[in-house]
Order: sequence, then C-alpha cells, then structure tokens
Amino acid sequence: MAANLSLSILKKVAQVKIIRYSSSIAGFKPRRSLLYVPGDENKKVQKASGLDADVVVLDCEDGVAQSKKAECRDNICRLLPTLDFGRSESAVRINSIDTEYAAEDIKAVFSSEALPKALMVPKIEERDQLVWFKSKVNDLMKNHTDQSPLKVICQTETPIGMMNLRGILEECLIPDEKLQFEAFVFGSDDFLASIGGTRTESAIELLFARQNFIMHVKGFGLQAIDMVYINFKDQEGLARQSSDGAKMGFTGKQIIHPAQIDVVNKAFAPTEERIDYAERLVKAFDAHQLTGKGAFAFEGNMIDMPTVLQAQNILNLAKAIV
Repeated sequence: MAANLSLSILKKVAQVKIIRYSSSIAGFKPRRSLLYVPGDENKKVQKASGLDADVVVLDCEDGVAQSKKAECRDNICRLLPTLDFGRSESAVRINSIDTEYAAEDIKAVFSSEALPKALMVPKIEERDQLVWFKSKVNDLMKNHTDQSPLKVICQTETPIGMMNLRGILEECLIPDEKLQFEAFVFGSDDFLASIGGTRTESAIELLFARQNFIMHVKGFGLQAIDMVYINFKDQEGLARQSSDGAKMGFTGKQIIHPAQIDVVNKAFAPTEERIDYAERLVKAFDAHQLTGKGAFAFEGNMIDMPTVLQAQNILNLAKAIV
C-alpha cells in the first residue's frame, strides 16, 4: 500500500513538472507579490482589492490581535461578496491548525456567499495537520453553492515544519477534487524565533533554510514564495533581496505594504532581454531537434535540455503576466 502511494505521488510530481515546463500556460497563476492585509481593517481590505499585487491575503492570523479574531473573520465574510479583486488572486489566511481559531476561521469562510480564490494555511509542522485541513474543507465544500476547486497556499515557518517538509508536500500532491495545492511560503521571522537566530541585512542566517525550502518545494513542482522584507521604506534593500531570491529560484515574495508591490513584481518578472533570448533559444532548439542531435551550440554557449526548460519557464511566466 505504501509503495503504491509513493509511486502515485511520484507520478503526480512528474505531471506537475510537465505542466510547469510545457509551452501551455493554462491554469498557471503568477504569484510574484503576495500582500498581507489585516482582515479586520475595512479600509485596507477595500484598498487592497484595487492594487496590482498578484495575491491579496486577507489575514486572520499574525496581523490580527487575539481580541479581534471573531470580528476579523466576520468582516472578511461580509466583504468577500462585495469586492472585485481584478487580476489579483484573493486569499484568506486562517490561523494555524494547532490553535482554537482554525476551525472557526474555515467555517466562517464557507459561510460567505463568495469564496476567496485560495486559502492560506500557516505554520504547518506535520502531515496530519494537512489531513485534518483537507477533511474539514471537503466537508464544508459539499454544501456550498460554489463548487469550483479551491487553491491552497501553505506556509512553513519552523524547524520542525522544515524537517517534515517532504511528508507535508507528499500529502499536498495526493489527488483531491476540491483542493489544488499550488504554492508554499517560507516564514522567516517565526523560523528565526524558533532557532534563536538574529535577522541581518544580508539574511545569511537564513541561507540554508531558504535553499532547503526551495529544493523541497520546487522538487515537488510547486511555487516557492520568499520571506518578507520588513523595512518597507527601504526600496533599494527590497529590490536587492528580491533579486537575490529570484536568482535562488523563488517564484515570488511576501510583502506587507503597497509600496513594495512594484519593486517585487519587477524583480520576479523576466526582463525584455531575457524574454528575447529565451524566444531565440527555444526557436533554435526546435530547429535543432530536426537534426536528431542532443546538445548544441547557441550564441557561444552549449545548450542542453535543462537550459531549454529554463528558457521555456521564462516564456511561460511572461505570457501569464500579460
């Protein structure tokens, strides 16, 4: 039974990768900028619905005081049917599953006439937490008028969660008709607090954790979203850290202020030069395939399949952003 399950998961990973690397972008959602908005603050929620963030997260968790939790979830459910998020993906971040609030948050979301496009689940530390989440959501979705599959963005923020990440990701990829797990978010501040680390400008203290996170999340074919840059007034520092994250392999970044949107969107979008190069490379690859040979020379570089796949990823993202 376990062997069959592992084989099924491996096949699912392969299918996800094929989708990521194919020239078709059907269903692909860019998540360059993920903006948190406290769900109990009406003005901020309404303003966020008109911003250019790829994802707008109405937060029930860290951005909301404990005394405001019930008010927050009620406010989100009331506002969801009234807001047009445009091209932004609307999401609700529930409280962590090991708290008394999580079940009420999920129940409240499904009491709304309009569901968000995604749910965000923070502080996942073990596979069983996702099993509980999936069961809870599937039960509530049965009776909701909106039967569209709900996307899920997960968050790993602790050493235990990082150590258990492979099992958590395996659970995400078990086929589910109602839920689509598409992205994971790295929570740096909670991670640092857990290990007793100190945040620095270079973020060197998080290098291994970020690389380990990318290896697992991208290995399972999901999007990897990088940490918050907390000094929202420092545009240069934000641009530098965003560029570093994009080069490491992150597909997007968490943000906490509207002023960070444009900088982050630009950092995680391919430049015109990269798009032009990718187009020429893929065209040359297609022509070279007719010769029946493998690697080939292109503009002074030796090109093989991994390089072609990287170029195709650039083109997929560029098409999805337009």
